[in-house]
Amino acid sequence: MVPFKLFFSTSFVAVTASAIAGAGGITPKKISQTMAFPVNPGSTTLTDAQMRFADSMFNVIVPGEALYFTLLDKSEEGLEDTKRSEITFKRAEALLQYCRDRKYSPLEYYAEITPTLAPRKVRTIDLSLSSFKFYAHGRSLTGMIFCPLEHVATSATTVNFNAGVAADEQVFKFNPADPIDVSLTSGTKITIPASSLMYPDGKPVLDPVDVKVAEYLEMDAIVMKMMTTTSGGKHLQTGGMWHIDVSCKGQPVVMKPGHDYHIQVANNNTVKDMKVFTGVMKNGLLDWQLQKDDEVIAGNVDVNGTINAAIPDVKNTVDKRQLQINGNINVNTDNLNRNVTVNESWNNNANFDPEAVRKYAEMRQRREQAVYDLKLNDFGWINCDAFDPSTQIMVDVLVRGDVSEKTTAMLVYPKRRSVLPGYVCEDKTSIKFTSVAADETAMLVVFTETEDKGMVMKYAHMITPGKNKSVDVKASKGTMADLQKEIKTGMADI
Repeated sequence: MVPFKLFFSTSFVAVTASAIAGAGGITPKKISQTMAFPVNPGSTTLTDAQMRFADSMFNVIVPGEALYFTLLDKSEEGLEDTKRSEITFKRAEALLQYCRDRKYSPLEYYAEITPTLAPRKVRTIDLSLSSFKFYAHGRSLTGMIFCPLEHVATSATTVNFNAGVAADEQVFKFNPADPIDVSLTSGTKITIPASSLMYPDGKPVLDPVDVKVAEYLEMDAIVMKMMTTTSGGKHLQTGGMWHIDVSCKGQPVVMKPGHDYHIQVANNNTVKDMKVFTGVMKNGLLDWQLQKDDEVIAGNVDVNGTINAAIPDVKNTVDKRQLQINGNINVNTDNLNRNVTVNESWNNNANFDPEAVRKYAEMRQRREQAVYDLKLNDFGWINCDAFDPSTQIMVDVLVRGDVSEKTTAMLVYPKRRSVLPGYVCEDKTSIKFTSVAADETAMLVVFTETEDKGMVMKYAHMITPGKNKSVDVKASKGTMADLQKEIKTGMADI
């Protein structure tokens, strides 16, 4: 391919008032940029590289603006008029066909024929019509215009929550007269007080109960269940999700009024002000509703913030300290640098209290083992969440390419622990995420079921919404297990 140069007009190239639409009634667009399409001299077919270029340009044009492509190489400008007419006509015809194959909206592209001996311009999205054929061998030049429209999102979400939990459940059996202590494989604990269960009609529960728990802590597991983190449209950050079912002889049971149970889950992030949410189905989404009567009664243990109040003598003796608990404690201060065991008598520094250091070490350990402790009284879908703190820069992300109204699309923020749904646009060939954080890396997850059972067309790529406001999806075939592996691998480095 011959190297090409991009040209950008310093001012808009206005279409003259005398220009009129050709067959099809196309309204001329105000051209914001003029660019040479990278062509192979003498060739009128599109290479893979040229197709990728067309896609990339179509997806970076700001909706509402128009880009004009000239279709001659510099080496071809000296050809006779009829040859130039033929070669530009056929290249435009190939580009029009490609746009149709890519299912771009007919309102977002067209070819423009400009006769060399007349000011009249003709515009069309189909050069195969006989009424245009004479331009191919006449005295004219054909160009190509990309003019993407504004994409308006509908209320139709691209996520359909997968409510099935049987494959993920851990099952336990207990005597309801005794305290119920459930330990999940992850280390999460669920405790239900003795004699605190009843049937919905108020009758006591006397026979053994089955406790079934499905837990979703990892982001890839949450995504595969198509669970999102929104509450009435507001974005959330999750500390974990659970489905809890308690029954006796197949009949559901509930907590007695005035009684609560607890979920203790490891706190592996820095999100504060966590609250309890319960999930309800809403327009295909599992929408999370804030429970004002429930609470998260413990979160991070802030060692640095509480050390002075909890162990005041440590501050006086271990200022500017660094502690490592690996059998030995390494203490660094302005006037002390020594390795000591916890049991050392510290005769050389009477003011340095080993008991204070032991307490400090215990508090460090508490931070490492800190938990969110949820106090609640509802079973069903439970979420430990915080409302996503506002960010100064919010953007919309448009997704095009291998997507349709049947596509599932989610935007996953690993650091925020948020999963946001996309919405089908009015054209039904694009998807939009509105008002998402611009400056944090996210993973765009897209898949569409195929007629081949068990297979999907999948796409999982990291993007920065502030830079990738328009994404052209090129999906590949695989299984949902393949997709989950890609999601887990892609987010591992974030």
